[in-house]
Amino acid sequence: MNTVWRNFSTALTFLTIIPLPLRGKNITGCGELAAAAGYFPLVGALLGLIFGGIVFIGRLFLPTAPLIGLIFIANFILTRGLHIDGLSDTADGLVGGMEKERSLEIMRDSVIGAMGASAVMFLYAFKFGALLAIKTSVLPLVVFCLPFCGRWAMVFSGSLFGAARKEGLGRQFIEGLGFRQLFGAALIVTIVAAGFFYFAGSFLPQFLSGFCSATIISVLFAAWAARRLNGLTGDLLGAIDELAEAALLFGVFLC
Repeated sequence: MNTVWRNFSTALTFLTIIPLPLRGKNITGCGELAAAAGYFPLVGALLGLIFGGIVFIGRLFLPTAPLIGLIFIANFILTRGLHIDGLSDTADGLVGGMEKERSLEIMRDSVIGAMGASAVMFLYAFKFGALLAIKTSVLPLVVFCLPFCGRWAMVFSGSLFGAARKEGLGRQFIEGLGFRQLFGAALIVTIVAAGFFYFAGSFLPQFLSGFCSATIISVLFAAWAARRLNGLTGDLLGAIDELAEAALLFGVFLC
């Protein structure tokens, strides 16, 4: 139980600003974070419950458009903009660098470029429009699924490919992802899907369509990026999270 609590606490404190007491010593490195990666979807589900609750209550007082904006703000605050930063760095690196080393160098630069800013703007414009078009009755469920599926996509994609860099903490994290973390994440996904089946059966087809779209698109993007860079980076995993959320919304409309 101590290990379970520690791994969950490690995942939660890394992915969010929510503090939890750790059993034993502090987080020592990315190897320990990789061991906790199986709990990433659970952290996503917790964020989804918060965002879904905001929508469920807020729709009684606010129109849909400002409510969606409120969700974006809450997401940025609770996650410190972690994955948005990864998306912008990835866009700058993959577009601005024709060679692997140049791309990785650009991705290390903390200054956001034109491509990074454009990628964030276009992706969030799509998310805003898609959420605005969704029926208010199912909006809390869709908002719940966004961070949940995004964190699942990070673990799934990260476990399939190696690290692009030959050294550094990011390599320790990516190389530490394996079957154990993937199995834990898949178990959490199964439990959530069962919850939709029992408590919101009418939404299950949309969930499955969105989940499959998020998984497929994120893996295809990860495969393309890994081919360009001979592996993945932490920034790429953040971009995968954001892309998976957009793909989920696309999948919801397909069903």
